[in-house]
Amino acid sequence: MEDHVHSVDVPILHDVFKLKISKKTIDCVVDLYPTHIEYRQVDTPDDQSVLMEGSVQFTDAIGCHTGRRKKKSSKDDVFAYLTIYSYPLKDSGKKRRRTSTCFRINKNDNVRHNQDTANLWRVAILCRLRGIDFSHELGTNQYPPEYRYVIFVNPKSGTGKSRKIFKNVPKRMLREAEAEYTLITTERQGHAYDYVKEMKLNQVDGIIIVSGDGLIHEVINGLMSREDWEHAIKLPIGALPGGSGNALYQSILYESKEPTSITSAMFMIIKRYTTKLDLVSITTLKDQRYSFLSVGWGLLSDVDIGTEKFRKLGTARFVLGTVKHLTKLKYYHGKFQYLPNPMKEDDTGNTSSNNANQTNDTATAGATNNTESKAGPKSILPPINESLPSTWETVEDDMVLFGAIYLPYLSTENFVAPTSRLNDGIIHLQTIDSTCNRKTMLKILSKQKEAGHLGMSCVEVFPCKAFRLEPITSPGIITVDGECVDYGTIQGEIFPGLSRVFCRRAKSSSSSS
Repeated sequence: MEDHVHSVDVPILHDVFKLKISKKTIDCVVDLYPTHIEYRQVDTPDDQSVLMEGSVQFTDAIGCHTGRRKKKSSKDDVFAYLTIYSYPLKDSGKKRRRTSTCFRINKNDNVRHNQDTANLWRVAILCRLRGIDFSHELGTNQYPPEYRYVIFVNPKSGTGKSRKIFKNVPKRMLREAEAEYTLITTERQGHAYDYVKEMKLNQVDGIIIVSGDGLIHEVINGLMSREDWEHAIKLPIGALPGGSGNALYQSILYESKEPTSITSAMFMIIKRYTTKLDLVSITTLKDQRYSFLSVGWGLLSDVDIGTEKFRKLGTARFVLGTVKHLTKLKYYHGKFQYLPNPMKEDDTGNTSSNNANQTNDTATAGATNNTESKAGPKSILPPINESLPSTWETVEDDMVLFGAIYLPYLSTENFVAPTSRLNDGIIHLQTIDSTCNRKTMLKILSKQKEAGHLGMSCVEVFPCKAFRLEPITSPGIITVDGECVDYGTIQGEIFPGLSRVFCRRAKSSSSSS
């Protein structure tokens, strides 16, 4: 049997096509290699100009189409066209710019023959884009399968532009990649939860959410409510910014070191770059759920819930709400306990916990007082109405706010935990204590975009594996991923890498050199 593993130095296919540049066409020698396509202008004695040459890297390409001219063709028009869509980094890595490379194929006076040549190249390119070795024997019969997505669009989230956002860049890129998708416009709270709870996993390769963080919370909990949750929760989720906060979207771009744009987020989805995502099991006196972002109490949650009616303002609602609350700064008395989780620095300069790379089974091995949720991994925590072990640290104080945070961003403008990673196994407890006054709070707000608040004396950070918060001030508001939950004692425990998101892990400086 022929070995189909191709050498990077030997072309898989070789031919001469015409390259379309604006209104001109240039005869080019075209070679398809396992990692890229090279083209160079055919040299002729009469041509004294600089020869055209270039390449298309498969790391930047997302799709390839064939066809004929859209305009009415004459009987003599026998050309076929091969177009490759790619999104290379431009402007010193500041943006991904769409590039289409179009070859005109007229190897024969027969239209069908030219189309067959175009289709052969198209299949070979698609195979390489999806990591499949192209076989000359199988030719166009080895067409790789298309990826299938479920896409949720929430028309009421944020500024109400989710539909418009999807119809622009995401829809075009999905078409260029020839991805199949089912588009669902959510009609009510719980719509996405109910859908993912019942959907057939073998018919879906990923979920894309065009909304705020609330719908992501809903989808994650829908997946975790399934009997096959352990398999379902590994279905990758892509986040596009359709809400007010868009914390997961911003955190994914931050971790991948991609330019901040919808194009970059869609590029990682279509290229199917995936990364593990920590989830935190949250328990109240009445409820149990899973969280990917944060638990908030005090000013943090008061502003979040108090500005719900200003969603149309986008991220500006949070600034408006905070300024309003500063006119009469409130302090909240409470107690929180936490299980410390010392952070260590890896060779990329990122911090992670000692259990970030463990499986859930090994992370809980030897634990006592295990309780099991309705669905999900076993917990090391005692029931919420029982005392915690003496190994836990205890803090009781007056606070402006309390936040349990496990992403770098709480919103696109709120960079609160720069050392946090999607899969580091760490809950970052952050508090602002009672020494903070209105003037200091304004300074904190002005510095949060660059995480400068962390250097201020009234801000404290406690890295941990698990926590319990007991609010003493009443009444009040507690939020989980921006959603209001029952007010009272609440506890959380992190499960490293339980979920998956579409995100490319940024290379370390040492590995890229």
